[in-house]
Amino acid sequence: MAKKILLISPDFPPPFIGGSLIWMHSLVSNSKFSFDVLSSNNFDKLDSPNIKVIKSKYICNSNNPSRLNLLLNYIYLFYWCFKEFKKDKYEVIISNPGLVGNCIIFFVGKIFKKKVIGTIYGEELTIPLSGKGLKNRTKVLLLKFFYSYANSFISVCHFAKRILRHNNINQNIFIIPPIGKVKIKKKSFNEPPVILSVGRLIKRKGFDKLIIAIANNKKKINDLKLNIVGSGPEYQNLKKLIKSYNAENYIKIFTDVNKKELENFYKKSHLFILANSMLKNGDTEGCPVVFIEAMSYMLPVIGGLGGGVDTAIKDGKNGYILNTDKIDLLTNKIYMLLNNLTLIKKMSNESIKKLKTDHDVEKSSNYFDQIIEEIKV
Repeated sequence: MAKKILLISPDFPPPFIGGSLIWMHSLVSNSKFSFDVLSSNNFDKLDSPNIKVIKSKYICNSNNPSRLNLLLNYIYLFYWCFKEFKKDKYEVIISNPGLVGNCIIFFVGKIFKKKVIGTIYGEELTIPLSGKGLKNRTKVLLLKFFYSYANSFISVCHFAKRILRHNNINQNIFIIPPIGKVKIKKKSFNEPPVILSVGRLIKRKGFDKLIIAIANNKKKINDLKLNIVGSGPEYQNLKKLIKSYNAENYIKIFTDVNKKELENFYKKSHLFILANSMLKNGDTEGCPVVFIEAMSYMLPVIGGLGGGVDTAIKDGKNGYILNTDKIDLLTNKIYMLLNNLTLIKKMSNESIKKLKTDHDVEKSSNYFDQIIEEIKV
């Protein structure tokens, strides 16, 4: 009987707006291997023939868990791994529960000589490396010591790879960018301009800067609209900001949409923007999956500095990478694009080329399986 691959990951299957969680789910769902997935018990049962989800109430989800939940999560993770790794059941283990969880799995894997692939994204590394206090210093020590125990890593972006190399982690680091399929055969950009932004409503996503840039442009582009799709702790602050610009009729936030509704937002948009940046505490983006989703709907994309955006956006080709803290720069770039239909169409075509070259489902899935095959040997 062939051995399975084990994935340890919270929130599996993920919500359809789930960033890095969607990335891992896509890779596993399209793999030729059979997986056991140790996860939290927050979501419905997954209907997939090659995936068996082992749900535990002690594995906490990634949405603002309490300190007690995290502590129980780490204790249980150590116990479960110690118990299961003694068995000869899994050929390869993929670790996806964040920095501390990774360290626990790397350590137990080292004890039992298991082949463990770690996952890296960006913010789980930059926050402790940039932050202050005992908690962050402890995480940095764990990173520098236990990450060397992993057999190799897969990353969603080159940015995260550069961070590990800078911290003398020398194992193989394989880059598998987020994946997507072309959703529209031909797109019309002749309707009144609509801009879309999608993501959790948190500070690093830069929705406040985008709102101001749109309000600035509304003075020059009368029929301009912005749709923001997402929920999160910044919701009330963003609503107040929209109201302060008297922009309620052309800037709207949609907090509860289903998959079909999200698809319609992409289809009706002309341009996708995530005005992300790195915060002072190191909080930042890896390679946001929303860029790939937008590209699959033939949209030009604009993103910010300070993370792994350069894995998705070729600056000046399928979009722009800007210092979004400079709101005037963001404002002017939006105005320039929306007044150059030829350039928008050209960047739309470049988005499709980039998607097919670097984010193709079949190519990425085959590469993922190839990495697992190499680790198994």
